Amino acid sequence: NVSPDMTTTYTVEITSTSGCTATDDVKVTVIGTVEPNAGADIDICDGETATLTATGGDTYLWSTGETTATIVVNPNTTTTYIVEVSNSVSSGTDDVTVTVNGIPDVDAGSDQTIDLGEYVTLSATGADTYLWSNGATQPNIAVSPQQTTDYYVTGYTNNCSDVAQV
Repeated sequence: NVSPDMTTTYTVEITSTSGCTATDDVKVTVIGTVEPNAGADIDICDGETATLTATGGDTYLWSTGETTATIVVNPNTTTTYIVEVSNSVSSGTDDVTVTVNGIPDVDAGSDQTIDLGEYVTLSATGADTYLWSNGATQPNIAVSPQQTTDYYVTGYTNNCSDVAQV
């Protein structure tokens, strides 16, 4: 005899005296129970919003006080949101964490003046990886432009970015 609180699958294994083994499953569905799901954890950049969607019931109550299945949040710091999912028979909770990653502060250095044919090294700082407007991906690049040129560098940290120009 079983009395599960939620839908559960039970497996039975039978072994005969001759050593043969067989298994079978039976699923006991509990009618009316909720299966709360707040969704997968999310990473965002500082200043961005995140859309959270809960499923598994008829009514929803988020830790923010909102009562819709889908809410939009804009946290300043990493925050865990809890949702209570209910129907007329039962309720349950789940949570989702929104991790807020800082935006890097990318600096491309001071403007440079060179004579035609000379090289200058441009250096980017403030991020983990870089992409320059000329396609280079190193933080330090040597360039020898034939005319006055603006170089842009996008710096990335935790999928957040900032752009600088020299």
